[in-house]
Amino acid sequence: MAQAAALVAIFIGLAIAAWRTRHWLPIGARPPQRRDPSFASAPIALDRESGAIRVKGSSLVLHCAMPKELFLSSDLYPHTKKARYLEMDSGQGYAFDVVFDDPQFSRIYLWLVFENDRLAKVQFGWGPPITTAQWTNEHVEAEVARYRQFLVDELGTGPGESGSSASAAFAVAGVTEFPWGKAWAVKDPKSGAPSTGVRYDAFKLR
Repeated sequence: MAQAAALVAIFIGLAIAAWRTRHWLPIGARPPQRRDPSFASAPIALDRESGAIRVKGSSLVLHCAMPKELFLSSDLYPHTKKARYLEMDSGQGYAFDVVFDDPQFSRIYLWLVFENDRLAKVQFGWGPPITTAQWTNEHVEAEVARYRQFLVDELGTGPGESGSSASAAFAVAGVTEFPWGKAWAVKDPKSGAPSTGVRYDAFKLR
């Protein structure tokens, strides 16, 4: 009887230990942590398999070919500051500038482009507004580098690429290809400001 009780106690102890350390086991393992902890609470999250985007505080998931009607009925649309029609060779294009305040990140910015009423491109950013005088070359380069590291942490460096050499290649080019499209973080040649976002291959603007 005592031997049976001892065996039961040992079994219970092993079960408790396994439950407490279940993130060490192959089943139910925790997802890998991001390399840069500064992005752990970023207001934008990207899915590397599909390029889908989640925005802090919104229930809408932005994804390739998402119908424009979903955006117009979402909790993001009321934050639209301006919208405009885009000239295209085939079909119609619309762009929406979405800006809303956030207590942690000051402001969150989105630029959504729809081709024939389907989501084709998303540009994003976050941080406090700054004056024109503050847009120095050093500031822009620092922001571009920050967003490039964010994209690497979120998406990796592209299919079939890994390691420091792939990260270095992205650091130079600022554009990474994926099966669903591309992601970039570069200095916009027209405005001189950082430009970060994704473009879905299925819906390339003309």
